Amino acid sequence: MVAQLEKLIALNNVTTGYAALGRYAAEFPSLSAFFADFNFEHNLPGLSSNIRSALRRPSRELKRKINQDLTWLDKTDRHLISLFEPEYPALLKQTYDPPLCLFAQGNIALLNKPQIAIVGSRRATAVGQKIATEFAAKLSEVGLVITSGMATGIDAAGHQGALSRGTIAVLGTGCDRVYPLRNERLMIRIKENGLLISEYPLGREARPYQFPQRNRIVTGMSLGTIIVEAAEKSGTLISARLAMEQGREVFAIPGSIYGNQNKGCHRLIQQGAKLVQSIEDILEELPLIGIDVSTSNLRTLPRLDNVELDRAETSILAHLSSLPMSVDELFEVTSIPLTEIITLMLSLEMKGFVDLEPAGYVRSR
Repeated sequence: MVAQLEKLIALNNVTTGYAALGRYAAEFPSLSAFFADFNFEHNLPGLSSNIRSALRRPSRELKRKINQDLTWLDKTDRHLISLFEPEYPALLKQTYDPPLCLFAQGNIALLNKPQIAIVGSRRATAVGQKIATEFAAKLSEVGLVITSGMATGIDAAGHQGALSRGTIAVLGTGCDRVYPLRNERLMIRIKENGLLISEYPLGREARPYQFPQRNRIVTGMSLGTIIVEAAEKSGTLISARLAMEQGREVFAIPGSIYGNQNKGCHRLIQQGAKLVQSIEDILEELPLIGIDVSTSNLRTLPRLDNVELDRAETSILAHLSSLPMSVDELFEVTSIPLTEIITLMLSLEMKGFVDLEPAGYVRSR
């Protein structure tokens, strides 16, 4: 197992950002099966001879990085999750170019809870930040995990709003780096009551191209993406495009027609994104059972001992026991689409029939 972990770390260090590797690896049932097929001579398109040579004969520097990563992973709240493990986000695994692995620090149980991304301008207005914080707080109250990219402005405001219930920050650097520095205190709080993840090796500093790459993880793990304040040529629109390509919902919050701050959101609405004025506008698009979306109040419905289950919930429940099952395993035995399974598990969890543990879902009654 340690040897496999060392191989995974080495591969991650020299191939991060090489999209074809994740697609290729996703075809295998396990990490051991992947490594049994993938020798370091493998001629994947775009895998250069320099990379293959580095993997065959690790340099002193690569060996140092491997040992550094293994030391970092020694602490109990730190993880390296390959796409073969049940903790790997099920929705992300279904995207075109999933990362081969993710470094994580914090509560990894959040990874397979239903997520909504909140992203937007780094130069956000006070109004935009207030909207992001309030939407994040209310959505987290009904059981959705808020995911964003840890940037200043809207990203940070979204994380702040969901801190009390746990939020996921997807970094564009290594997990051991703080970027931007002004978010250092927020990053510490997310470690304590949420989760930091990154596909990048430890020690990786900020590089411009890494942030667009990071965006595909933010949107790929989420059922939908909320855009708050985006200029006409904003980098945030990359996230909107990725979400659309991944088949996820895109929500846009409108703003003033004066100035450039909201032109990107308005353009998205013209192109078919849902115009959002309230939390209810978002929940209407997500088949979340057991949530009261009245215009005057937003609350989870109470758990009832005699609550009725529909056919899909009954089917899911029949396969669960005291032994944890991942979303992927439930998909294999039920053939219910992954997005539907995630919402069904949220419903069953809210009704008190299942609990989410680090290894998967277990039946609680």
